[in-house]
Amino acid sequence: MARPKRILYPDAVYHVMCRGNRRGKIFVTDADRLHFLELLDEAHRKFHVKWRAFTLMNTHYHLSAETPLGNLSQAMRLVNGQFAQEWNRRHRKTGHVFGARFKAKALGSDFYAQTALSYIIWNPVEAGYVKHPAQWPWSSYRATAGLEAPPEFLDLNWLQGFFGRPNRQSAQREFVAFIDAGPVHDDYVRQVVVGSEVFKGQIRQEIGTRMHGLRVPRSYRALARPALARLFGGLSEDLEERNRMIRRAQVVYGYQQSEIARSLNLHPNTVSKITCALKGQRFFLINVK
Repeated sequence: MARPKRILYPDAVYHVMCRGNRRGKIFVTDADRLHFLELLDEAHRKFHVKWRAFTLMNTHYHLSAETPLGNLSQAMRLVNGQFAQEWNRRHRKTGHVFGARFKAKALGSDFYAQTALSYIIWNPVEAGYVKHPAQWPWSSYRATAGLEAPPEFLDLNWLQGFFGRPNRQSAQREFVAFIDAGPVHDDYVRQVVVGSEVFKGQIRQEIGTRMHGLRVPRSYRALARPALARLFGGLSEDLEERNRMIRRAQVVYGYQQSEIARSLNLHPNTVSKITCALKGQRFFLINVK
């Protein structure tokens, strides 16, 4: 079965993350980390990806990426693919280096992107590596704060607008104050898209326009979806109409059969039989605009 498609569109901003196979180390030596940063530079030059922030842990990494051309998958294919090949050669190993495909959260306005930034920068502290982000040498914190020269691939042009400051220096001071205030990402990890309901609705429109007829994850289908009470509230007593809406609630909006059953006061087995009877394909398709 084909892999679900990602939410990719021009000028998107993402929080990208990937872990080692079986949660093992992907950065064993400094040479591993330096090679990874070189690949970020290559992806920047080849695919015009703007890397806003990064943190390289031991078993995983975090990146903030802006994609003017909507080509995040191509950039990450280069980074992860070449890194894995060189890692196996250097450490005389074979097999998978990464446990799964990279994850990418689409980020909304600067307010929500600040949550991602906080998560990325504070990760070494929360993992117990160091006591302050400035102490971890394998993140973008020090360069963003103006404590050292940034690598060529690190884009800092977002800083002024992000923090609403007239120049780079004052924006860097605001960045330091923001990070020093502590982590701000309580409910962040569980979200596939981080932003307002308006932004989630825009992403859903992107999915309907660009990914029509493609298999997409349930979490994407659940974005900005109408409540079940709204879906079933205006229906007549026609069972065929109700059953079609049950199927639509599951396929288009990503509701689970148990949720639909509770909404309609039905047994979950009844909903399962209805959806199985209407199911004409082996996997879910999205058809929403």
